[in-house]
Amino acid sequence: MRVPGALKQPLPYFVLLGTAVFLLDSWLRTAPASLEVTPDVRREVSASLEQQLTRPPTPSELERGLRDWLDSELLFREATALGLDENDSVIHAHLAQKLRHIVLERTVLPAPSESELRAELAAHPRRYTSTASSDLTHVFISRAASGAAFETRVREAISQLTRGSEPRSVGDHFPRGPQFRGMPRVQLEQIFQTSFATVLEPSRVGTWQRLDGARGAHLIRLDALHDGKPVFESLRPALTADVQARKKQAAVDAYLAELRKKYRLDATAPR
Repeated sequence: MRVPGALKQPLPYFVLLGTAVFLLDSWLRTAPASLEVTPDVRREVSASLEQQLTRPPTPSELERGLRDWLDSELLFREATALGLDENDSVIHAHLAQKLRHIVLERTVLPAPSESELRAELAAHPRRYTSTASSDLTHVFISRAASGAAFETRVREAISQLTRGSEPRSVGDHFPRGPQFRGMPRVQLEQIFQTSFATVLEPSRVGTWQRLDGARGAHLIRLDALHDGKPVFESLRPALTADVQARKKQAAVDAYLAELRKKYRLDATAPR
């Protein structure tokens, strides 16, 4: 059988192939893409809502959350299809940060040992040293409310407090209340507008002292002094968090080192 001369030429085949590619592309563009709310998605949305609400979401809240997830996924897919993610430094940085977060969260570590925690404290003592502070109880005697009986009221108040009366039942109203805990000296002097130089002494712990201010008398009982030096047991949670954070960062660094092996890096890129 003789083949027509036109079919011996390559042009008709290119035309047919181009037409087929065009039709296939048109069909792919018009065919509806699937987007499924899988059980994993439902669990992820529910867990995220529970973290935000500090309680399990109600059925209506969960459905609303799933609709929000669908809307976000639709917008993301359409934006990607339109090429909006190309050459966008903000999107690139966000995706890089998201992957870094995933590596951090998926790095499961055993609890650090006692020696690791003590080594952390020994290596960074200043990080865990706080400002010296005090705990004290305060009773205020107002000069304006007392008038001529001011000194008499002060003496009576000291007598009652010394005998063990409840501080809240003695004296006049003071805006900051009767209890002060973990207060640095500079903050106490700002509140009371008077010097605490003779008050915050170890020998004065547990005794009532009188400080005179512009508005009246401040009766102070020094309950405790804190030198701010690190106490290992109280710092255990913070030390544990810091040790784990450093190990997780090491995991990210190791992950990046493996990624660098997958790509041919330019000679000017940092290694």
